[in-house]
Amino acid sequence: MPPFKQILVPTDFSDDSVRAMEYSIDVARQNQAKLSVIHVMDNYYQHNMEYGGGPGLELAKQLRVEMLETLETELGAFIQRFALEGLSCQYKLLEGNPSTEIIEYVAENSFDLVVIGSHGKRKGLWQLGSVAEKVVHHSRSCVLVIKPEVISS
Repeated sequence: MPPFKQILVPTDFSDDSVRAMEYSIDVARQNQAKLSVIHVMDNYYQHNMEYGGGPGLELAKQLRVEMLETLETELGAFIQRFALEGLSCQYKLLEGNPSTEIIEYVAENSFDLVVIGSHGKRKGLWQLGSVAEKVVHHSRSCVLVIKPEVISS
């Protein structure tokens, strides 16, 4: 198997995303790979607010700007949690449907590997998360899915 040189980690800041980031750092170090981290702001609610026009449109625009600023800060803070010395790491905030944006971003940037948490903020008990599932099925790159941490009692 050829080494991975371009690794993408989509994050929603969940615990599974943290584990995916940790795995991706290890793989990046082993392969001397470049690491990219993205977060996709789901714009589903914004479209619903804009639909009515009028005062709702202005409110939607204002909320969008505030959310983008907040998420940009949160994404930067997420990256800073990890020891990235010696690694090339960039991050980017995208807008749209998370699975669609991730799949398109992978295709546009020729990533060798996507490392994604199996479940995001909206966890299902027995199934692969919907975003991770779509990325696995539609990505042109290898996808490493990081399962939730099993806690034994």
